Amino acid sequence: MKKFIKFLCCLLAISSAFSLSAVYYYNTILPDNIMIYDDETVNFNTNFEIVSKKEKAEELVNANQGSNSYKSNLSLMGIVPIKSVSINKVKQRYVVLSGDNFGIKIFTKGVMVVGMSDVEGGINPAKKAGMKIGDIILKVNNKSVNSNQELSRIINNSNGYQLVCSVRRNSKTFNITFKPVYSKDTASYKAGIWVRDSSAGLGTMTFYSSVNGAFAGLGHGIVDVDTGVLLPINSGEIVKTEILSITKSTYGNAGEINGAFTGEVQGKIINNAPCGLYGYLNKFENKKELIKISNKQDVKEGSAKIFTTLDNSGPKYYNCEIESIDYNNKSQKNLLIRITDKKLINKTGGIVQGMSGSPIIQNNQLVGALTNVFVNNPTKGYAIFSDEMYEKMTKVTGNSTLNRVS
Repeated sequence: MKKFIKFLCCLLAISSAFSLSAVYYYNTILPDNIMIYDDETVNFNTNFEIVSKKEKAEELVNANQGSNSYKSNLSLMGIVPIKSVSINKVKQRYVVLSGDNFGIKIFTKGVMVVGMSDVEGGINPAKKAGMKIGDIILKVNNKSVNSNQELSRIINNSNGYQLVCSVRRNSKTFNITFKPVYSKDTASYKAGIWVRDSSAGLGTMTFYSSVNGAFAGLGHGIVDVDTGVLLPINSGEIVKTEILSITKSTYGNAGEINGAFTGEVQGKIINNAPCGLYGYLNKFENKKELIKISNKQDVKEGSAKIFTTLDNSGPKYYNCEIESIDYNNKSQKNLLIRITDKKLINKTGGIVQGMSGSPIIQNNQLVGALTNVFVNNPTKGYAIFSDEMYEKMTKVTGNSTLNRVS
């Protein structure tokens, strides 16, 4: 009997430890805010569900004078409490699926410091005054600066007199003051900095609105190649591209889609965000078939499709697998994707640069967009949830009613 009691105690201790570990783990990875359609039950990979349903929702809607948000609890297997979450009831969201390549041209708001070099005798006036790589120079002597040429002209015309630069670093804006130094080599005044005012590349459009042509693409932001800092956008446009060839990905080397801009401007970019590029199309088809945006909790591990363009005949579907899901990741790495389609692997080696933004489809719903490739295993990559991109698009365009059901 004593042995049985000991065994039972050990079993209970192990069970308790497992439950506590599970609660801690899932409390960390599960989101604090969840969107649902109507009064659906929320399940994360069939192991979790919302305890409170319609009755509690109606009570809180009335109490909040029409608010469609309420609190509820996630529980493990419907038994062990995990965390309290905010539930937001939303209308079904539909978009037009894209998967088309597009060329990207971005011009920065201000100029970004991407390098530093001494001018004369080891002197670097900007660095000495506190300027750093990654800083964005917005104004000089209260005059806006948006190009390398503008900044160079102001510095050279300073004749060595003091310049006051309005600089943004992270989310703070402040002044840095210095005096340019005369360079005998170039016979001009220099600040000791290298700056960048634009960027260009190729990506994939994920979807657009059939109501106003607002689009979302890329799934990640455009960052400076030298600093890794998100480029602040002053203006930008997307242009039509022609695919010339594909450099296949191999172990240790990410391939790429090689394309050329045709010159036809397809739309304007109005926002460069960590979760993608957003803007408006000049022309769009508003009678195309719509696809439903999936809520993140409806995404499941298992088979899916990637819709992407690899030649000038347009986008096609290829098989892939969703291997794991991270609901709380803030770095556009919510879904771990593995390419399983042999045709795609034979053509590209897996995932290549230029495929970023390619839609991920599961159960006839848009669940995500491709964002990254594993350099040491190009058949694998990450994707961002489609509902994250949709919510960002509605904020950027200032319109939360972009749906068209019919």
